[in-house]
Amino acid sequence: HPSSRGCYFCWSIRYVLTSVIRTIISLYRLVLQFAKLSGFGPIITTASVKHAQFLKSLGATHVYDRNISTGDLSSEIAKVTAKPIKIVYDAAMTAETNVMGWTLLAADGQFITGPILGEGITNGTDGKEIVQVVGDPHIGDQLEIGCALYSRLGDLLADESIKVGGHTVDYLESG
Repeated sequence: HPSSRGCYFCWSIRYVLTSVIRTIISLYRLVLQFAKLSGFGPIITTASVKHAQFLKSLGATHVYDRNISTGDLSSEIAKVTAKPIKIVYDAAMTAETNVMGWTLLAADGQFITGPILGEGITNGTDGKEIVQVVGDPHIGDQLEIGCALYSRLGDLLADESIKVGGHTVDYLESG
């Protein structure tokens, strides 16, 4: 679908600022790249700082130590932007990162994660919405965006819009 390039990141999210809290390697790589492809920014993340350059090559604009406190991260974000954090994608999906992301998220923002493990996180609080990630593009309202993505995936890999660095990809004649 020609207009799908701007719609990859997390289904129907329409905001321009995102923060990715800690990461799981493959999922995180894709989240950063889709956020960048979709024009989100700044893209702020926590991770092991030894990977900062690599993460920036994937789309992160700011990388902070994964052990940073919520208060310190909030202060660092304030140095980057005065805009509220309207999207948080928690790829680590731990109780600690859930709470950190939820705390940093602005009112009326979207919190994207898998299972909710942190205490005090309730959909609708301050207008905040929980969007739970399901890794299957064939179900529910994910079907249209999944089909659009898969129809372009070969091109995105070929032009290196999506980098798989460290993973093996086999191109199949019939694939």
